[in-house]
Formats: sequence, structure tokens, C-alpha cells
Amino acid sequence: SEMCIRDRYNSPQMSDLIRVMNNVASTDANILIQGESGTGKEVLAEYIHEMSERRDKEMVRVQKQCGVVTHTFGLHAA
Repeated sequence: SEMCIRDRYNSPQMSDLIRVMNNVASTDANILIQGESGTGKEVLAEYIHEMSERRDKEMVRVQKQCGVVTHTFGLHAA
């Protein structure tokens, strides 16, 4: 995955972003990615999930529309 992203987006800014994503993926933190529509937030989230220890578990996606959470989800015990 990292090679695919690096090959497709080869820039100093993307290298910095990949470094940050790898750092985040190595933690047990929940994350929130914000940005304009169509900027690749879901691609980043999928990359972080795939690189994390949680990769074998379901990734929880929450979509926000105009400040309102539009999807609810259940919490599952580990």
C-alpha cells in the first residue's frame, strides 16, 4: 500500500503525509480526518487502517453532513 501511494503521489508533501500516517497507524488512537469533499480522506483512512494492528477488524466509517453525524454505529467489545 505504501509503495502504491508513493508511486502515484511522489512529492515531498506526500512523503511527509505518509510518515505521519505511519506514525498514527502505529498507535491505538482513534482518528478524525477532516477536509473538503473529494480530497481523499477515505483513501488516507483506509491506508492508516491497513497499516495498523486493527487491520483484521472492521473499519468504522462515520460520515458527517453539515455538522450532523448521518450514520450511527454500535460499539463492540474486543
